Amino acid sequence: MLTELAKDAVGGVLDLKALEDLAARRVGAPCAASYQHHYSALVALARLSEALKCYRAEVPAATTMAELMQGYASSWYEVDRRYRELRLHYGMVAQGRFGQTLLPAVEAVEARYDAFLSDGAAHWQDHLLDDGPWPTRDLPSQTDFFQDYVARRAPEATAGHRVGVVVSDALRYECAVDLTERLNASKLKGLAGKSKAKVEARIGVVPSYTQLGMAALLPSGSMEIDPATALVTKGGAQTGGTKARQALIAGAIPGSQAYQADELPQNLPAAIASAPVVYVYHNVIDRVGDKQATERKTFKAVEDALAEIEQIAARLLMAGCGTVLVTSDHGFIYQDRDLGAKDYAGISGLQLLKGAEGVESERTRRFVVSDVLPKNSLLIEYTSAELSLTGARLVGTPRGAMRFRPSGSGARFVHGGVSPQECVVPVVTVEQAKPSVAAHPAGVSAFSVGSPYITGAFIFLVLYQEEPIGDLVTPASVKAGVYSKDGRLLSASEMSRELSSASASADDRKVHVRLDLTDDVDSVGVAVVRVSRRVGASNAYKTVWERDYVVNRASGMDF
Repeated sequence: MLTELAKDAVGGVLDLKALEDLAARRVGAPCAASYQHHYSALVALARLSEALKCYRAEVPAATTMAELMQGYASSWYEVDRRYRELRLHYGMVAQGRFGQTLLPAVEAVEARYDAFLSDGAAHWQDHLLDDGPWPTRDLPSQTDFFQDYVARRAPEATAGHRVGVVVSDALRYECAVDLTERLNASKLKGLAGKSKAKVEARIGVVPSYTQLGMAALLPSGSMEIDPATALVTKGGAQTGGTKARQALIAGAIPGSQAYQADELPQNLPAAIASAPVVYVYHNVIDRVGDKQATERKTFKAVEDALAEIEQIAARLLMAGCGTVLVTSDHGFIYQDRDLGAKDYAGISGLQLLKGAEGVESERTRRFVVSDVLPKNSLLIEYTSAELSLTGARLVGTPRGAMRFRPSGSGARFVHGGVSPQECVVPVVTVEQAKPSVAAHPAGVSAFSVGSPYITGAFIFLVLYQEEPIGDLVTPASVKAGVYSKDGRLLSASEMSRELSSASASADDRKVHVRLDLTDDVDSVGVAVVRVSRRVGASNAYKTVWERDYVVNRASGMDF
């Protein structure tokens, strides 16, 4: 059956809805574990095809950077996510009959994905400087992260008021959408039923690489790249390494702390007891993807990273963080195939910059920073001022999704350039859920009118609805009557009322009632005036107010 579905995929007639339903039904089957990657690969392939169609239909209408940003953050990221899922699960399938049958469909969609990367990057590069220096002030920027998400929460070193920040290297936007879904469905202690996560998109800095992105997430200050090393200063201070970053964070919010994820203290609540802000630097995706020997494990590294971040978020919440923020320094591009000559930007003279006399230059696979740059149609050149950086350096990136060709490094996984995959960074906000409060009937009390004596044929009573009706307060059904001590009814009837006022005025929530008495009241010395409220939707009532009245109608009836 799976092989027949693979044939449908090759023929382009795979029905996504039917396939999703079938995969869901197979989850509980005895053989589910053996074939989970087969079904997941088919579903991802079908979803990827649908996402590519959506992109092609929508992208022509996006003619500004704001529209491109909105399009990618709202739907086009699905292309990258489904491509990652397809390559992850297809890679887990043994290359038997099913794998070989599906291969042509995978190769065909790979070519379409390549075109998507190139087209998206071209649009991004064409509109990068339309509204002045990057990052434009019209779009939410990574450079404002600290002020907008951390400082504005006025963090304090008390449980529930401190802020935790997880900075995961190369956690691109689509991965963070996946993470958000996992956090909201998490069964981990600290998260399950106690938190709510949401994700937002911000534009990242250019060039999109670790040192600059990490600096952008620190408190405000001008940034400058050292072209000899690509290291970054902020406000003149070094930003490389945990200690340097902690110093800048604590300079803005005293007492703040910073850790590497694999160095978090075992007793975290005690370790951060005096910290209003806790930064945790996490590096799984970039560490694996940015090495030639391990770059083909990038998508497995994403799975590992999401699981680790879930654990870290749970620990921070249990350690007293009322809010945990998860963000990244940059994203990445990954293509799970052998790259050819067309994937590289051949720029004469670029390789000669490093070490040239009087020239400071540093280059990666997706950008170069230098005092001078060769002129070439495949190289986009930016000045420091155009990228909101200080100094007089030049930054060059290859057009589209192409790479430079540095020796001894991989090429499937890259970042540093200008594309939505590299430059749209996520901010996931995880907040402790407020304890749920069930709706309850309005409180009811009463008070008598006059003295507690029965001297006539009736008595007056005021029912009081203690709180206005609202989202969490429902109307109260009450009854009032006069009774003997043994429970006999001494009033002509039990007076029923529905107390349902939404008014904030206490006077508006008062209800005056008259209770007519029967002659049986004369047979008792003391009568009980009682108000009861209905219990839920049942026929049972619970007493909410009662008072003894002395019966003395002999003197009262003489007048």
